[in-house]
Amino acid sequence: MQWAHSLQHAVRQLADNRTDVVLLDLGLPDSDGLETIAALRAADPDVPIVVVSGTAGEADRRLAVRLGVDDVISKDQLEARHHPLGHSIRNAVDRPRPEVERRAALTVGPGSRIHIAVLDAEARADAALDRHISDVAHRNGWRLTFSRTTNLEGLVDLTASGGGVDLLIVDVDVTDPRGLATLRQARLGVPGCEILVASDTHPAVMALAALDLGAADVLVRHLLDGPSVERAILFALRRRRREHELSSAAGSDALTGLPAHNVVLAHLAASMAAIEAEQRDCCTVIFMGLDGMAQVNAQFGHRVGQHVLRVVSGRMAHVARRGDLLAHLGGCDFVLVLDDFDSDRARRVVGRLVDVVGSPIAIDADYRVLVGLRAGVASTDVPIDPTELLDAADRDLYERERQRAVREAGS
Repeated sequence: MQWAHSLQHAVRQLADNRTDVVLLDLGLPDSDGLETIAALRAADPDVPIVVVSGTAGEADRRLAVRLGVDDVISKDQLEARHHPLGHSIRNAVDRPRPEVERRAALTVGPGSRIHIAVLDAEARADAALDRHISDVAHRNGWRLTFSRTTNLEGLVDLTASGGGVDLLIVDVDVTDPRGLATLRQARLGVPGCEILVASDTHPAVMALAALDLGAADVLVRHLLDGPSVERAILFALRRRRREHELSSAAGSDALTGLPAHNVVLAHLAASMAAIEAEQRDCCTVIFMGLDGMAQVNAQFGHRVGQHVLRVVSGRMAHVARRGDLLAHLGGCDFVLVLDDFDSDRARRVVGRLVDVVGSPIAIDADYRVLVGLRAGVASTDVPIDPTELLDAADRDLYERERQRAVREAGS
């Protein structure tokens, strides 16, 4: 049995070790509730999870199970002589793990079935927004299913029924921390759809926070008109379709399961087209290499080296946002493509990547290995050749390495 006292530690444990079942307390110091469940599911989609909670009611239990938990038991039950923990663990471990059904590729054209839902956390019942959505569907000839709910449980129910939700509009105040918390919970509850935010105000800092949480765009309610709503909806739906096409392309790396070089080029080509159409502000590439892999392979063999690459890939994927493209180019080279991220913000992402990659990696019960990450960043706000952007990030990596070597030689 292994103990993890934070979500970050638990994610690393899942990446580094084979785990048969997770016993989860939702009150971790660096995460809470639904975020914890979603992060563990992202780290390992198949591991059985049993939640042990002191506060979960029946509604919370149903919601947790919908989000991928196998069972929820209360801490009070553990005080009983014949407590249910052993039974819950056995059931969770023995339960068949069916493959996740994947929705067919989204089509956005006349006759398309489109499900748009509004999470109206403040019960505004904005008739103007509803009318704009209906008009967009009518102009594009869609067979629209429109839903409105006021809470996350209702949203999860919508997602589980009728083939899921294609586009979610979260109606919140982005200047209120509770509004951003609602957006975060919505992203966790419906991880497979695009999200737009409708808000009364649009301060730049809070809008960026909403985008970082996975929103495709932030719409200011009093500025809404038919063309702006249609543009935002079409862009979000087409982005989802493009992501599906890229993920379905024959370009996965067999070792890590990440997209390969041709998928990166296709993604960058689509990003350049979006910049040219003024649907995207910029595109940034982080080109990454690993330090220490030669020593790992020499000391422990290539089989261990392959294990290390898989662990590193999983850790990087946990840092990437939904919609970012993380790819393995081969050997020790990786690429992370960040749309609508400038170089300064990308540098902060590099810092997080350096931290997660640099943690010790278990290769057996007694040994840990360390690898390091070096990275170069290149960004563009004008359409350029995808290969040129990749090469610029690669040159930045080696220039930074050269400067570091000069500094170390002079010290």
